[in-house]
Order: sequence, then structure tokens, then C-alpha cells
Amino acid sequence: MTASHWVLFRGRQACIVGPANRQGEGIAVDDAADHIFGIVLLNDWSARDIQRWEYVPLGPFNGKNWVSSHLSHLYDRKRCVECATKV
Repeated sequence: MTASHWVLFRGRQACIVGPANRQGEGIAVDDAADHIFGIVLLNDWSARDIQRWEYVPLGPFNGKNWVSSHLSHLYDRKRCVECATKV
């Protein structure tokens, strides 16, 4: 297979989570902020030509999850709260 000639990427926001909750136990909505360590910007890359080629026999598969990358800067939870309160 050759390199992809039709690449799509989407900018997304990803949360880095921690501390963990106990396996099988949920986290209350009011406590969710305590489990967010920080936020990064994430690029979700899709090889659309590969995705279109494999879609008929397999459904969306490798072309959909081609690669992900993120910015090296992490916005910690404290900074996110400071920014959100200024808006």
C-alpha cells in the first residue's frame, strides 16, 4: 500500500485523568474536576483514502485510527480553572 494522499486531521481537547477511582466504581459529576490532571490539544489524523478503500469489506478500521498526536504543553487543572473563571 502506498502513502496516504488524502489526510484529514481534527483538533480536539483531551483530558489527562488521575487519580484513579476504584475499579467498578463511578465518579460523581460533582467530583469529576478532582480527577482531571490537565488538558492537552490533540490532533486526530485520519487517512481518508485508506479508510474509503477498506470501508466496504471491513467497516471503518485502520484508516480511521491512523495516528494521534498532541501538543507538548499540558494545561494543568489549576490553570484551566483560572482561565475559566476569567471568561
